[in-house]
Amino acid sequence: MNVSDTPGATEFWRWSIACYDRPGIAAFCLDLQDRQGRDVNLALLLLFLADQGFRPLTAAEIGAIDRAATPFRQWALLPARARRRALKAAGGPNYEAAKAAELDLERESQRQMLAAVPPLGRDSRPVAEIAALSLAAYGVTEAGGLLAALG
Repeated sequence: MNVSDTPGATEFWRWSIACYDRPGIAAFCLDLQDRQGRDVNLALLLLFLADQGFRPLTAAEIGAIDRAATPFRQWALLPARARRRALKAAGGPNYEAAKAAELDLERESQRQMLAAVPPLGRDSRPVAEIAALSLAAYGVTEAGGLLAALG
């Protein structure tokens, strides 16, 4: 990305929360994560960058971003997600605290991913087209729900 055009982690987080809150997106993201084996934050990053008018990312660029986020995801985020899910299933009293902790870790994961984005130029194609190309490069199938989030 051009340094002067680089969106910040806070902007990415706010955009992600707004996107996730749109009808059908949370369910689609959970399916993306649980059935398709994809990282929701990485998919949201691809959508965010497209929405900001940056060119599509290649599979190699996406792979590098994913590798940069993998250690944190493995030792912090995934265990926190498992704890939160277990508490939800058991009706545990600490569910809300676990959920808040997981969201903090999600935000850190997004920060790490954004920091790993290579320099990107602008692209004049429609946002949905850019997003579809990046999502396809990530191996996301059935991306209609996420593309709909771009409005």
